[in-house]
Amino acid sequence: MQITLPVTTSIRICMTTILLMFSISAQAELPKATMDDYVWEVLDPVRNSNYFDNQCEYNSLVSYRKCLGRSLEKHDNKLSEKWGLSERVSREKDTIYIDLPNRSLPLVFRDELYAPNGQSHSYFSLYDYDEKRQLLYLLRSFPEIENTILINLKTGFNQQFDGIDISVSPNEERITTVERYIGEENITIWQKHREGGYQI
Repeated sequence: MQITLPVTTSIRICMTTILLMFSISAQAELPKATMDDYVWEVLDPVRNSNYFDNQCEYNSLVSYRKCLGRSLEKHDNKLSEKWGLSERVSREKDTIYIDLPNRSLPLVFRDELYAPNGQSHSYFSLYDYDEKRQLLYLLRSFPEIENTILINLKTGFNQQFDGIDISVSPNEERITTVERYIGEENITIWQKHREGGYQI
């Protein structure tokens, strides 16, 4: 939860003015503020404009796979072209292929779609691209959570991180991610280690 800025600013200005008008002893007798004295507003997380919004309905596994495959292929290839990566990053049906300069074979990310009656299933989608640092971000979406995969297109380094809203420090020594569940939000800080990977 967050307090909206205008309400916070107004309260701060009013309280400062009132406190300056009273003496110290008079201030001690003033009632203390409680949580109910503030206006709280729940703000939805801001989604990146490249976020894939799954509109496919589940009637049968075959029709769901077909719908999701077509939708993701259109979404991912459109972003790849927009970012100028269509020669290196592409999706064909249920698979994303990423060509890297230091690998003879591409990185492959294949959707794992099973019947959603308790079986685990997930799919990948392109999410963001930092052209300056050559960092590509994929989302791996599960029924209840999403993870982010970071791919360095210069070095070929890739790692999956729990959560979304990934932020990479300027020197790439630390990464933060946010995990959201119903009624809960966790922020994780990842530290780069000598081997090159990131750990909590």
